[in-house]
Amino acid sequence: MKEKQFCLIIISILISTVGYTQKEKENSEKIFLLGINAGAHYSYLGGKGIYADLYKYNNYDYVAGINVELKLNRFWSVYANFNYRPRGFYAKVNSPNLENGIVKDEMKFSYIEVPIMLKYRIKNSYLYGVGGIYFAKFLGVKEILNGKDTGDDWSENHNKLDQGVVIGAGFIFYENEKGTTNISLECRYIKGLKGILIQTFGDKDTFMNAYNLQVNFNFTP
Repeated sequence: MKEKQFCLIIISILISTVGYTQKEKENSEKIFLLGINAGAHYSYLGGKGIYADLYKYNNYDYVAGINVELKLNRFWSVYANFNYRPRGFYAKVNSPNLENGIVKDEMKFSYIEVPIMLKYRIKNSYLYGVGGIYFAKFLGVKEILNGKDTGDDWSENHNKLDQGVVIGAGFIFYENEKGTTNISLECRYIKGLKGILIQTFGDKDTFMNAYNLQVNFNFTP
């Protein structure tokens, strides 16, 4: 319930801000941009439970997807991504049956992630900030022991939808005169607010968080 209330508050702020920016005297012609993005992220588990306690080691992985941006004026935009994001976490388990005595037990997750954000560009600057909410569709998870897929399917133990908040900043290092094409570098912090495991499994308070660095290429179609 708290997560739903928080998301409603964020959405209300987004709507209010958009309404305000439409009334600004400095409002210019709206520009619609499409684009692509690619980068890397460092994900980690937070909260309580078996996952957070056992899978203490985190992997770097990639993120890639499509950008959609509506410039409301020179400063404000509504900004969204449709990204594919794999996430991996692993544990080191002692095993007397192996020569080195250690088993690497890795859980690899797959998500389609949709952050919906407001973007604010600082006046007379190439710097901007972003903030908003995200929803992520759970695609599946597989367990890998010492580099080999076990074939076990743990998907039924996991919530099919993840959600949380996003905050970040970026730098535009190329933009044409009309503002219809740009290339930027962006860093984000992603905070999960919904437990990744279903309540009946017992670990509903384990969350997924991430630090994200990506390059964006946007253009007017």
